[in-house]
Amino acid sequence: MKATEGYTAIRETAATYPRGTQLVELTGPGRQQLLNLVLARPTEYAQPGTVAECLALDEAGNAIDLILCIIDESRIILLSDTEGGVITDLSARADAAGIGEVTIRPLPGWSAAAIEGPRSWRAVADVPDEDIAAVLLNEWRRVDVPPASSPGFLARTGGTAEYGYLIVAEADSDALLSWLTSLATDVGGEPCSMDAIIRARVEANHPVLGPQFDGVDVYEAGAAWMAGMERDDPFCGRIERADAPSRRLVAVLTSEDVIEGAEVRYGNRVVGRVQFVAPRVGQPTMIALALLEKPFDVPGLSLVANSAELRTVARPTIDPVSWVESIE
Repeated sequence: MKATEGYTAIRETAATYPRGTQLVELTGPGRQQLLNLVLARPTEYAQPGTVAECLALDEAGNAIDLILCIIDESRIILLSDTEGGVITDLSARADAAGIGEVTIRPLPGWSAAAIEGPRSWRAVADVPDEDIAAVLLNEWRRVDVPPASSPGFLARTGGTAEYGYLIVAEADSDALLSWLTSLATDVGGEPCSMDAIIRARVEANHPVLGPQFDGVDVYEAGAAWMAGMERDDPFCGRIERADAPSRRLVAVLTSEDVIEGAEVRYGNRVVGRVQFVAPRVGQPTMIALALLEKPFDVPGLSLVANSAELRTVARPTIDPVSWVESIE
């Protein structure tokens, strides 16, 4: 698997990759109360048949997990790609908060795989029993999945600004990914590396856990929309800000190499630092996130980090093919 070809598949055809290092099922009347506590983004009005992707914060308000919720009539399935994230201590959190009548059941025999790219809808067009165009963003359908002995879920989601779908089923992870990859291959696609996914997510302004949030709160990271900024009820990690942040993460492009932590200058003035450098995956430009003080946190500026010339840009930094090609 070559990162360059995988990235090209994301932007031009269809790319597959594994999802979900952890999967659990919540049942019982207290399941929504538990979600309201541990997830920053509100989910109480999410309807059965939908999915929601939410940040989870620690007590200090730091982003520590990104959870995808599959909302069903009598259960909620949670998916996380983070080892040791909040899913591992849901029972302890429920007990500490006095939340009863909730059953948390790990799903060790389940797995998940994703496909993203402008042709991804063509790849999975025959999976649901209805027109694939009827599956709207953040909706799911029960579907038959050949590697699974019972129906699984197909959800329309994604983080690359291209069409994207997630398959969750009680199936071997390698078998599930292999089956989905075979569908991608039929439309000219292929599997991709996580480096390619990270690059595409940074281009699309989708949160990337880890270095993006080191020493940066969710407001400075531009991720407040996923962190409950509109909520007025208590939840883990809630942050209240009276004023807008004085610094903000901004995407920068350069044809040269830059390193994380490098000072960013406007003329002779230090205006920030390079916070996170995305994998280059064979592309002619490098994309990074720079933590810039106001009023330099805007697109269209020419800055310098060491000897590299940077250009601040709005996101998405690319023109997604999926934005101009409709699902037929």
